[in-house]
Amino acid sequence: MIITRILMIFIVLMLGGCFSEEKPLKVAISPWIGYEPIYQAEEFGWLDKNIELVKGKIPSDSLKRIISGKVDAAAMTMEDVILARTQGVDLRIVAVLDISSGADIVLSKEPVKSLSELRGKRVGCENSALAFLILDKTLQKAGLQHTDITIIDVPPTQQLDAWKRNTVDVVITYEPYATQLLTLDANYVISSRELPEMIYDVLAVRADRVIGRESSIDKLLQSHFRSLEYFHKNYQDTLFRIAAREGNSPADVKRALGGIVLPSKVANKVFFEETSSLYKTAIELNTLMFEKGFIVKKSSLHNLTDSTYIEEM
Repeated sequence: MIITRILMIFIVLMLGGCFSEEKPLKVAISPWIGYEPIYQAEEFGWLDKNIELVKGKIPSDSLKRIISGKVDAAAMTMEDVILARTQGVDLRIVAVLDISSGADIVLSKEPVKSLSELRGKRVGCENSALAFLILDKTLQKAGLQHTDITIIDVPPTQQLDAWKRNTVDVVITYEPYATQLLTLDANYVISSRELPEMIYDVLAVRADRVIGRESSIDKLLQSHFRSLEYFHKNYQDTLFRIAAREGNSPADVKRALGGIVLPSKVANKVFFEETSSLYKTAIELNTLMFEKGFIVKKSSLHNLTDSTYIEEM
């Protein structure tokens, strides 16, 4: 009898351990100055052992992996969240990682005194909703139409080569590629600083992968904000660490960081209100992506966010 009870207790403990064991959390990520707090958390060993960063070269790598189910979460742009949702992937935004305020930029080979001088230019940009959103806003400010320019599909990874071969006059780009072009005496035209609260990078999680990974999601966000605090308290060290990871100079990193806003835990809570700029941008992007043919139907923005993790911090 005693042996039977001991065996039963042993089985219960074993089963309890199996059910409580946290599932691994695979997170897609790509090079971008706004994701540096996560990269730094990994460097410092602050990421939980159950968290794996799946690194890509460009944002579309993360989008493909989240849609295919190869990862459970991703650091990604708002338009990629919308695109994935229209393809049947129920993504939920659990945190805003950064807001572009100058890091997304339009550069020209020749000095541009007035935006109207973009007329007739060959504009190189990637075939993405974000690039077209920046282009639309820029043309609106210039009083121009899409027919007034020639659009050339040039991903950021190929823009340096296109610039050197003189196949473009203007590019729509972002860090760290913008720094490469600025070293070639590229001229500033306009940036997301003049187009405020328009470009969001977020941490999004597949709703079908949340159960069993709640603790890992929470720990990932805790590590992100811990790293963000280190940014503020040890700014110079942070500059040198990012420079080493990106292969840029500390001065270039400082300029790039000046082009984004990295919201704190407190600031994050505001974004989950349906009257926030995050939702307004999502609505605008949803419409633009449909009108430009990036999506065949508008995405439902119902349950776009999950404030659970931010509210508990």
